[in-house]
Amino acid sequence: MISAQTMFRREEVVNAVQGIVIQQGHRRDEYLGVSTDTRDDLEGMLFVALWGRVYNAHNFLVQAVEAGAAGLLVSREAFHAVGGVASISKEVDVIAVEDSLWGLGELASFHRDRVNVPVIGVTGSNGKTTTKEMIASLLKPHCNVWTTPGNLNNLIGLPFTLLALRPHHDWCVAEMGMNARGEIARLTEIAKPRVRLVTNIGPAHIGELGSLEQVALAKGELFENPQPLDVAVVNVDDQRVVGLKGLAAFQCKRTFGRGPADVQVHHTETTPKGLRIVFQLQGKEGEVALPLYGDHNAINAAGAIAAVSAVLPTPPSFSSLQDNFRGLTTTGGRLNVRNVGLYTVVDDSYNANLVSGLSAIRTSAQMAERSRLVVAFGEMLELGEFSIDAHREIGRELARVGAAVVAAFGSGAAPIGDALSSMTSFRHEVDDFSALSEWFMTELQEGDVILLKGSRGSRMERILEYLEGMA
Repeated sequence: MISAQTMFRREEVVNAVQGIVIQQGHRRDEYLGVSTDTRDDLEGMLFVALWGRVYNAHNFLVQAVEAGAAGLLVSREAFHAVGGVASISKEVDVIAVEDSLWGLGELASFHRDRVNVPVIGVTGSNGKTTTKEMIASLLKPHCNVWTTPGNLNNLIGLPFTLLALRPHHDWCVAEMGMNARGEIARLTEIAKPRVRLVTNIGPAHIGELGSLEQVALAKGELFENPQPLDVAVVNVDDQRVVGLKGLAAFQCKRTFGRGPADVQVHHTETTPKGLRIVFQLQGKEGEVALPLYGDHNAINAAGAIAAVSAVLPTPPSFSSLQDNFRGLTTTGGRLNVRNVGLYTVVDDSYNANLVSGLSAIRTSAQMAERSRLVVAFGEMLELGEFSIDAHREIGRELARVGAAVVAAFGSGAAPIGDALSSMTSFRHEVDDFSALSEWFMTELQEGDVILLKGSRGSRMERILEYLEGMA
């Protein structure tokens, strides 16, 4: 269910989306909120009928009206294709636009303007959600912050993030994701971010986009067409980010990374409770404990600090960083470390690409310095022609760190076994997850560090469910 309790007058909606009123009803001349789901309580709401290759909400307009919708925002052709106003109650407004998804974005952009809440936009191949949460944790002691709920970061989710804004909010931290060229540009057009951060550029979605260069162009859309006061936050360690052509138009930039930068990571050390990071901020060096694992999270933290430094009147002190990071937690399946029975589980099952996969393996290997590393790795999806080489690279890294047991799931995961030595116990299953899980359980020993990693479609968290059932 996606809905927002944000009021609009009919006239505001029509003007915001440049729509045409096909039918003006009499139920009410204002809407109590916006929804795209007929399962919501739609009493007094504006129902936005989205459609695509798989789903067409125009087939459910009667249900939306029966659920109480006061208005319908429709795509003109799709609406007429299902019969137009013939079956729609005369009490309900019908507002037509060329594309209802575009209309949803325009409505959200109008609302963002009227509440006048500035936005920090975050994109990148890896670390978007974590960096977003870090920025919010650093801002919350100073102001009222709204953030993207979960990972509602696409052309539907971002508008609903903005529709939830209220006048009492001081800042919005918005995550922006994409699957194709043009999507980040559209999200940027909708959100108008004052601060724009690209975490990194890697092979996520490379199967659809075709090359890292195309991925860079897609992510770099966040840096296009800045306003004079906008700030670009730049990862100096990633030359693809540094080379984005849109950066030249920014009058103000903040930099972060291990190289010379406004926020520089000097040293990281893995501890039982997370990371110990030595930062340099504006010529001063200090230490911060981060309750997260993985060296990449030190860079995410540096990016968050750089973004916040562009917003607050004075840069955060090391003591405030320590205080504000203390309660930070990862969301489910993102390098979440927990003890389950006799084992330490590193649950990084939320999603995977080559960069995040290699990082998860290295982090887990550090944690398994005095114990065995065992790995359940699901197929990395959306890699296209790069899939075989990427999975082989995962196998090479598992061999390098000396993984004792490797379970691979999914048809594309087979090449993981190509680089493993006979010292590693290995099994691959294409679709029989139960067989793979049962084998995996028989291979475990007390004290093992278990890494769970894979694309969302692999659902490798199911291994965790098996382990919890045994505990």
